Amino acid sequence: MKHLPSTLWCSRYLRWLLLVPVFCLSMTAAPAQCCPPDIDALETTKEAYQLQGTLDSNAPLLPDANFCLPYADTLPQPEAPRHVHLIPLQVNTNDIIVVHTPMDSTTSINGSLFLSLYRGPIDQDALCQNLVAVSNLGPAENSAIRLAASLKSRETYTLLVTTTTPMTTGDYQIQVTTNQEATEVFMEDLTIVTNPDSTVDTIVSTTSFPTAPFTFSIPLNCEDDGLISSTGLQLTGDPLEQPGCSTIENLTYQEEINQFQTCGSTFVKRTFTFDGPNGATASCIQRIILRPLSSKLQQDIWLPPANVTIDCGFPNVYTDGTLPSPEETGAPFVLTVNGPYFMDGHSFCNLDAFYEDSAPTEVSETDYTFTRNWFILDWCQPQDLLTFEQRIQVGTALCPVTMSSQIVTEDEEGVANVLVEFTASGVTDTVYTDDSGNYGIPPGFEIDSTLSIRPEKDYDQQNGLSTFDMVLISKHILGVTPLSSPYQMIAADVNNSGNISILDLLQIRKLILGISSEFPNNSSWRFVNLGFVFDDPSNPWAGGDITDTQHPLWPRDFIGIKIGDIDGSADPSSLQPSGNVIVRDGTPFYLHTAARQLQAGQSYDLPIYAHNLPDIDGFQATLQASAAVELLGVKGGLIGADHFGPVRPDGAMAMSWVAPQELPDGKQPLFTLQVKAKAPTALEEALHTGATLLQPEAYGKDGRWGAVAFRFDAPVATSDIPQLGANHPNPFRESTQVDFYLPTDRPARLSVHNTIGQLLYTVELTGKAGWNTVQLDRSLPDAATGLLHYTLEVGEHRLTKRMLRLR
Repeated sequence: MKHLPSTLWCSRYLRWLLLVPVFCLSMTAAPAQCCPPDIDALETTKEAYQLQGTLDSNAPLLPDANFCLPYADTLPQPEAPRHVHLIPLQVNTNDIIVVHTPMDSTTSINGSLFLSLYRGPIDQDALCQNLVAVSNLGPAENSAIRLAASLKSRETYTLLVTTTTPMTTGDYQIQVTTNQEATEVFMEDLTIVTNPDSTVDTIVSTTSFPTAPFTFSIPLNCEDDGLISSTGLQLTGDPLEQPGCSTIENLTYQEEINQFQTCGSTFVKRTFTFDGPNGATASCIQRIILRPLSSKLQQDIWLPPANVTIDCGFPNVYTDGTLPSPEETGAPFVLTVNGPYFMDGHSFCNLDAFYEDSAPTEVSETDYTFTRNWFILDWCQPQDLLTFEQRIQVGTALCPVTMSSQIVTEDEEGVANVLVEFTASGVTDTVYTDDSGNYGIPPGFEIDSTLSIRPEKDYDQQNGLSTFDMVLISKHILGVTPLSSPYQMIAADVNNSGNISILDLLQIRKLILGISSEFPNNSSWRFVNLGFVFDDPSNPWAGGDITDTQHPLWPRDFIGIKIGDIDGSADPSSLQPSGNVIVRDGTPFYLHTAARQLQAGQSYDLPIYAHNLPDIDGFQATLQASAAVELLGVKGGLIGADHFGPVRPDGAMAMSWVAPQELPDGKQPLFTLQVKAKAPTALEEALHTGATLLQPEAYGKDGRWGAVAFRFDAPVATSDIPQLGANHPNPFRESTQVDFYLPTDRPARLSVHNTIGQLLYTVELTGKAGWNTVQLDRSLPDAATGLLHYTLEVGEHRLTKRMLRLR
């Protein structure tokens, strides 16, 4: 709003005088014009692509019989032919574009323009066939129109420009804005090549539209109260930045939020207090209005494309009747200060969007259509339900290939999300494999001798990797158990040197310990043509390039190899490490150290022993310290310090070890753990093995896997009073053991309670002089999970400790 003279301002806003009487009294004594103006919207400036033209008598005509009006209830019916312009559009990245007319434009026919966007060329005999979106007429108070659509990279679209009134001529101006700053819009001739030694695409030929800054206003809505408070004066105005106000001092402000009714506007009232140049104190009020949204206003809700075609040009092709999600077909969205918010089944402010799908109608064996009906409910105006219809066609009828290829693992599991690059006659395009590893040839590619196919998947490096893979590689190197297939050997060649050595083990160890994040000279996955014949299966590198993709045959199937994963535990359909459950039915591997009390501020060197070290081929675990203890590091013993990862801020540290061919004397410490106590605590409560970095696993020489846990050995007791040791392992799932000391033979009772004191388990014991052990396993009820307290009662003595049972 404009600033008014002080007396007029006070009379106009008299209803606020009871709240701020000081303001109007002090206007004449201080620079109150320094107060930022009231606002209900924020202005944003973006670079817009400018499209200008003239519809004159020489422009082509679109006959009224062919004019497609998917929204006949909102647009006038054609009465005569209309002049049209057809403008090709391309974008370099998948993005949402908005085509609109400037609200302040004085161009002669902007107010009566009608826009529609098509995927590919326009068929004037079937204008609705590949229609993507049409323009929404602007609100009555302005002449702006707009069209929003989600475009796919490298696809050619056609923008049709015409008018709502037949035979109208004149100049027009259109602006195109993108959601992502990096997105570029081109007229045509977007030629892209992939560098042979890089995955970076290079645009070699474009015809760009001219650009110019475009400023538009985004209304503040009822979800923006947190934004206003968190950004302070950055978005809403700073008194120091008002003209002539740089000399004000001691600026402070208070903020009050008033919501007058459930569906009314919310007012953020900011009261500024400051000193002017003459020393007088002034105060003023800025109101920030956050209003509810309306499903009736075009500026509040943006609708998805009315017509959608999903075929082989998209990453997912649905041929099994599965309906695509709104993420792929488009969803209504609200344009906010932080960008678009898509309402695919979500609520925003007082609006709620949901949809219903019709039953699919089969067009052919591979194609079907269905209707997605959107409903946008305004909880403040529930009677005004906005409905919108999408017509969606799904299938492969437009694809030139009738068969697909597949990428699978050696165990015939489909490898998903593989980027498959096609190159032929200097043209490059890409597709992705689906969840089953299937993929097809992109449109426009011929099956000939020039066709080259290159699969690529270079992420989720840790998927399927564990110390057990290192054990298998070590046994291969030592000749104890050679790897059985050429694909396992390729997976074991982690450093891509053409052989398997101790260097491969070192790279895997660095990755799983968190010292490195990727393999320096290899990708996460490698691919071999399914028809490739190894000259020597025991030496897969002897026959040349095993990943040669220049092959004219189709279909083209590949074997996918997860580098470093020897036991095949990687999940080829996931972006994350495998969630397979490992059955640990072997003997637990205990890390022994003496139980003790730690004093705050004291540092300790804790020797850690392993009595059953000769029984295992290796182990891994996450060493986890509680908040009462700081891990300082590790001193090597039988295991060197290089078998440990860095200490994380949460007190976790990964450890991984593979047994050498000859074990040293097991009486020496396995390693020495250096800790510092930050608070008084028992060591058995401050240290345990977890799974945040590496699953606790020990690989027995008998082929069985066991858990890894700490066992805190009780010191030799000379006390004449009972003692209660820590349970081990802790935490546990199925069973745990409790140690206790008695000075003489006498009865005892062990009981288990939950955190609210309910008794869950009790057992009467016949204790012997010295240390005793009690096994708690299936005798514990199913309800005994989570944090538990176990108590030993011996005569007048009652001793309690904590344990954790996992579900």
